[in-house]
Amino acid sequence: MKKWDKYSKGTPVKCIHELWDTAKRKKDWGQSKSALCPLCGIEEETAEHVLRCKHIIMVKARKNVLTSLRDQIFPGTETNLARWIWVITSQWIYSFVPSLPPKIQPYKGIRKAIMNQHNLGMRNLFRGFLSVRWKRIQEKHLKKNLMKTREQKNGQQG
Repeated sequence: MKKWDKYSKGTPVKCIHELWDTAKRKKDWGQSKSALCPLCGIEEETAEHVLRCKHIIMVKARKNVLTSLRDQIFPGTETNLARWIWVITSQWIYSFVPSLPPKIQPYKGIRKAIMNQHNLGMRNLFRGFLSVRWKRIQEKHLKKNLMKTREQKNGQQG
């Protein structure tokens, strides 16, 4: 988000801090009589519901946003890490039963990161509360790539 302009940050920041203008929030503030989602009419419209609402309009909008998110996560992120962040995010949003990668390398650290994130709560992933294991995997990846880059530069100079 650091790269985004101030206008692009508004919606995610409001989501993180539960400040979206939802029907539940309006009801709590006495501005509305109903907290039900105006699209599906089945559940209370909370920030979490907006992220998971099954109404066709929300499904289409979410697909576009998730595609954009995927395009931002994958470049520069360790491949398996990016893939599994994408998998668990999609699983949570679409209410699928969570799955884990196999208990073999290179997935062991990612598996532990996913379990830690589930313990922290998947909704917290969208609020910026991430398992420190995600960071460790990415730092290891960046350090490895930095060493490769240095070796390539030294090889070209020699």
